[in-house]
Amino acid sequence: MNNEEKILQMLEQMNGRMDQLDGHMRQIDGRMDQLDGHMRQMDGRMDQLDGHMRQIDGRMDQLDGHMRQMDGRIGGLEQGQAEMRGDIKKLNQTVANIEVDHGRKLDALFDGYVDVNRKIDTLQATVDEIAPTVIALDALQQTRGNK
Repeated sequence: MNNEEKILQMLEQMNGRMDQLDGHMRQIDGRMDQLDGHMRQMDGRMDQLDGHMRQIDGRMDQLDGHMRQMDGRIGGLEQGQAEMRGDIKKLNQTVANIEVDHGRKLDALFDGYVDVNRKIDTLQATVDEIAPTVIALDALQQTRGNK
């Protein structure tokens, strides 16, 4: 084999290897295209995740607002409860004062009742004492009036 044939054989081998390299390059390009597709899918999914995160953030903000409202309402309830405790304390004091005042009045009424009963007993004793005399006088007057 002469040099020309050797060179030709080497060129053919090189041409075959170039074809193989072209095939590999096409495979690499295909894989790169696949990778680009996967990257676009991942970008899309990341965008979806960002959207979901924004929704979650919005809901969390709503929950924070509701919690602030509830804190305000609870504060109002606590304030109202404290006011009611003060009112109840005043009411208890008023009731205690009324009970003391009524107790005094009941004592006075009872004392008056006892005094009235004593007077009634005294009057009854007096009536019992003079009743025979009145009956006798009445009878005497009737007998004189009949004559």
